[in-house]
Amino acid sequence: MRITIRDPAPCAQRLRPGAVVSLHSVLGDAGILQGPTPIIFAAVPVADGAPLPPAETIEIPRPSGKADRLDSSAQYPRATAEAALCHWIWLVHAGRLLPPSPESDIEDLDRDRLCRLAAAAGIEAEVRAWIAESERYAEEVLDYCPGLGF
Repeated sequence: MRITIRDPAPCAQRLRPGAVVSLHSVLGDAGILQGPTPIIFAAVPVADGAPLPPAETIEIPRPSGKADRLDSSAQYPRATAEAALCHWIWLVHAGRLLPPSPESDIEDLDRDRLCRLAAAAGIEAEVRAWIAESERYAEEVLDYCPGLGF
């Protein structure tokens, strides 16, 4: 028997209880990145006292504000765009990922929520620096459409 899963994102919670879809998956779907990704990325919790898998595990601080962390409109555990960006920048800070592209469209982010999450994770300076870089990029890039000649 073959099973077709139309949207694999809800399956992330079956990896481990408490898993939350995050990173590229959330930011791509929200239009912050240049497009959605076909790969599902999740932040997976590690139980207290559980042995950690080698090298690929980084502990991301978890702020207490559930409304800030979880997208209430999703039917499965899914990070808010602001929490997903903080997860990503935390992993950059830990030396595990490259920063998100400064081409990211951050207009629709809730800046207050983003700052609360960043402060709780101890990466407020890193988040503010990335936002400043993204805003500088947006100001410097001219709107140009070569196909139309303007």
